[in-house]
Amino acid sequence: MNYCVDSGFLYALYSPRNEPDRFKLARNYIDKLFANGESSKHRLLLLWPILYETLNSRFVRDKKVMLRFQNEFGHFKRNNQVDLIDDLPFREAGLSLLLNNKLNQPFSLVDIMIQMYVSQNKAGISGILTFDHRDFAEFCRKNDVEMLPYRIKRFSS
Repeated sequence: MNYCVDSGFLYALYSPRNEPDRFKLARNYIDKLFANGESSKHRLLLLWPILYETLNSRFVRDKKVMLRFQNEFGHFKRNNQVDLIDDLPFREAGLSLLLNNKLNQPFSLVDIMIQMYVSQNKAGISGILTFDHRDFAEFCRKNDVEMLPYRIKRFSS
């Protein structure tokens, strides 16, 4: 199962001091998804701009946060549980939507690109890992894509 990851979720996953409640939800969800370690069938999908947003100056200056990220994210990469998605096919169209005010609500360029990627790859995506429910709820409903961690209890033992 493939899960497209939003920067807010990724940031919460590695920054417990900033948002402890979101950290607990994100941590619990990832721990459940990857409970089987390397044999897990789950994969995280990240467009490159997600990493640009997450790995900002404040994030990389926090040694504990960065060490946590390096260890776990590096483990996911080594075990082919993370796919870094090229955003090139979505850049121009996403920027055009933003510049021409063709959206019903204000979205960041990264959110637009996530939506475009998921729209084109719905069959291969099980859900979007995000805490930005306001920006993704309608999109997920219209495209029959699960928005998580809304259903975190689904993975409870």
